[in-house]
Amino acid sequence: MNNEGRYHRVLRPAVIKYTRGGDIREEIWFKQGRMHRVGGAAAIKWDGERKLLEAWYTDDVLHRVDEKPALTEYNDDGTISLEEWWVKGNKVKATIVGVF
Repeated sequence: MNNEGRYHRVLRPAVIKYTRGGDIREEIWFKQGRMHRVGGAAAIKWDGERKLLEAWYTDDVLHRVDEKPALTEYNDDGTISLEEWWVKGNKVKATIVGVF
């Protein structure tokens, strides 16, 4: 946290949550208390080594402009189940890829 009590960290996640077994369960990147990361997902959720969710945030809103989805959810087998494209917090497209 920074001096104002807000989550903030440069180059690494500000919040890392672990399972009881010690595996990373969730990583969240913050800049001055807002979910934010340049060049990568600001929120990543895991189940062991399997990624469950990846979400790109800029200044606390879903946002990605490189023609790739800002939100991706994964099936148990690791395949993509849902992709959503967001720009400045507005959903512009969604694709349901597989079975949830």
